[in-house]
Amino acid sequence: MLYLIHNKDKFDGSGARDLLNQILTSAEYLQKNRLINGAEILGQYYSKICNNYKTTTLNQIKKKEFIDLFDKPICFVGGFLNGYKKILNQHMQNI
Repeated sequence: MLYLIHNKDKFDGSGARDLLNQILTSAEYLQKNRLINGAEILGQYYSKICNNYKTTTLNQIKKKEFIDLFDKPICFVGGFLNGYKKILNQHMQNI
């Protein structure tokens, strides 16, 4: 299983809407590219990442290994950096 994590800053209406849109867009993009020429697109994406982040840590995974990750079932995970605990606490007080 490959987990793709999407994070937004605030747990509020616009943050939730942005997070959902980001996940749906990613899922649609990956699905379309898997059917057409997934390995080529993922290879190009890998090259862009390597060019943007010239570190030895990133280069520990080879291009083929990166592409092969996407042959697994994908689970999209959404998260928020701020605000969730506050809203959860307010909700729990109302119960």
